[in-house]
Amino acid sequence: MAVSLKEFRRYEDVLALKNHGLPYRFDQIFRTDSWGAKRASKQKLKILQGFEGMLTRMLRPGEEVYCVTYGVRNSLIEQQFLGWVAYYLNRRVFVFTTQRVLLFQYKGTYQPDDLKAELPYAHIAQAKGSLLGGLQLKLADGRNMVFSGMPGSDRKTVVQIVTALREKLAAAAGPKAGVVNLCPHCYQAVAGFPAECAACHGRFKSARTAGLLSLLFPGLGDTYLGHRLFGTMEIIGAAVMWFAIVMAAQEESMDAAGAAVMVVILFVLMHGVDAVVTYHVGRKGIYPAKAAPVPDRRAMPAA
Repeated sequence: MAVSLKEFRRYEDVLALKNHGLPYRFDQIFRTDSWGAKRASKQKLKILQGFEGMLTRMLRPGEEVYCVTYGVRNSLIEQQFLGWVAYYLNRRVFVFTTQRVLLFQYKGTYQPDDLKAELPYAHIAQAKGSLLGGLQLKLADGRNMVFSGMPGSDRKTVVQIVTALREKLAAAAGPKAGVVNLCPHCYQAVAGFPAECAACHGRFKSARTAGLLSLLFPGLGDTYLGHRLFGTMEIIGAAVMWFAIVMAAQEESMDAAGAAVMVVILFVLMHGVDAVVTYHVGRKGIYPAKAAPVPDRRAMPAA
């Protein structure tokens, strides 16, 4: 009978497993050389338990996991426009395997969320620690990705893994680019932002539709993408603003010209800005729409 990580409550018990046949190098994932490493190992067991089912289907034949960690991608622009919401949108679990880096958006209980992507090691030009204690990845396409909140015990390990495998796997990587979005239904690589997956025909949500919905009324686009709490808060806030404008006009506290100016300003600053931001959020990855069967990647040839 196959061993399930959900059966364990302590990472020490997982480390004691012998001949487990699982695609994880537990001796490297769970480190015990410092207090911080031990603390992070407790979180890593929770991550593996939450992602176990998905990873079982996703990992290719012969692919093994070296390291599991977590962090938040920094984006000053998103922080300016989204505030605290940017933190929840940019939380990522990193799974460093023998073939690639897998990046997963996750929920607060370390359960997989919608966005999934991969980053071949050869697509990483450089990995190094940042000045503020984060991790910086310079990609082959010229982009920079900076992550904060990653356990200090993992940053050095991540740099070592990336440096060792980047050149080793360069020949088999094909054209060098950056992050590659994965289909949330079948986990195959997806080029661009099509309406459906070419492999499984699972449907995707449209960033354009999300933007247009938010232009119609703030919050509708975020709700469409699946960010229901944030979308509901936006809808309520926008409704309050419009109600205040209507009441002011009815009470004749402003003339018709003033009311018209306020309507235009409110529409541009609230509807227009929210539409642009929502479109940007919709382009952060592939959001699933209509579900499709999820095949077992272990039964598929390696890419």
